Amino acid sequence: MIEAEQVNVQGFLGQGGNRLVLALPQALPAPARRFVTARAAYGLATQLPGGPPGLVTEAATWTQRAGRAFAAEFLAPAQALTERTRGLPVHETQVEALAGEFQVSPAVIRHQLQNFRIAPITL
Repeated sequence: MIEAEQVNVQGFLGQGGNRLVLALPQALPAPARRFVTARAAYGLATQLPGGPPGLVTEAATWTQRAGRAFAAEFLAPAQALTERTRGLPVHETQVEALAGEFQVSPAVIRHQLQNFRIAPITL
């Protein structure tokens, strides 16, 4: 048996008959659980019917990166962050507040602000 920590597996997704299956570690905090669930939704949406099961991992593959990007935009849309920040510099305390509002980790907010060039982050 391989422990999830050894391979950085965050979730398992697949299809069983007419059902979609998503398995997540119980120990995930709520924001991480939401993020992994959104990543799995991307995986399920792009999975071929009857295709093999998939994993949600920390890998740097195109599929895993696309799933992370999808989840970040789904949970903390760039447009909503743009409206809230108005392009002004964002202090780390504001990053934390936005993370709470969107129920994601601060890393997701930082990612969105930086990748979409929405607003600079100050310390």
